[in-house]
Amino acid sequence: MTRWSSRRIFASRRDSNSPGNLPAGRPSLSELGLSELRVHFLWISITQSVISGGPGNWWTITWTIVRPAQEHSPNIAVPVLQSMLLASTTSQKVLNMPEMTGAEALRRSLEAEGVDTVFALPGVQIMSAFDALHDSQSIRLVSTRHEQTTAYMADGYARVARKPGVALVVPGPGALNASAAIGTAYASSSPVLLISGQIPSDSLGKGEGQLHEVEEQLDIFKPIVKWNTRVSSVAGIPGAIHEAFKQMTTGRPRPVEVEIPPDILAATGDVELLEAERYPVKQPNDDLIARAAEALAGAAR
Repeated sequence: MTRWSSRRIFASRRDSNSPGNLPAGRPSLSELGLSELRVHFLWISITQSVISGGPGNWWTITWTIVRPAQEHSPNIAVPVLQSMLLASTTSQKVLNMPEMTGAEALRRSLEAEGVDTVFALPGVQIMSAFDALHDSQSIRLVSTRHEQTTAYMADGYARVARKPGVALVVPGPGALNASAAIGTAYASSSPVLLISGQIPSDSLGKGEGQLHEVEEQLDIFKPIVKWNTRVSSVAGIPGAIHEAFKQMTTGRPRPVEVEIPPDILAATGDVELLEAERYPVKQPNDDLIARAAEALAGAAR
């Protein structure tokens, strides 16, 4: 017989040196109601949510118990559970993994990176992103009349605001329309993030004639971007956006491109949101600058 059970408990701080106690902040077996249980097979899933300012941690313990079919069946004692609890650590930061759509993950990732404006032209492959951005309290969505304009406005924004500009367009012809502005940003060392839609994931590379289908769109952009990628899962969106901002704000600032298919934007999954990072700016060597200026001053035709 298989029995599913879960319990949400509050593990207060205890003296980890006391006999029979688990380290501080972890639940004891008696708190789980499993201290006397002997099982044939045990599967445990443990998640932790840190409560800000609280004296301890909330733990959600979920276990699956398969009882022996006969009395003489081999048993596995509960210390298996105890060893798993001991293996976890409260000193390590455990991020909450909320469930959300890919479009929500995109919005929240942009918000985390400090984006306050997105220049976009709506289209069927990116409408989920538009819906999510409409709910944002901190991002202003500017709708344009041509994809080329979205990227040129993002470029102008980046130069004036001195921070990466963001453009959002449909794939294929829409992305290619934006490529003129992306090429300008590349030549001008301007940090612009182009978020491009794609055709459905299961149609990629099949030449089915999907709306706005262009083969090898990633390769088309490679000569005019510093870095680009295609996201293949909801969970991959925060990492892609985070890496895009790292690429734009380290080394030589240049445009980047991230492609997200419509099914990924609409799908739901567990997402680990990432915090923005600020990277140190390399300072020029004063001696090398002086030598370069001297060489230029003494140059002759």
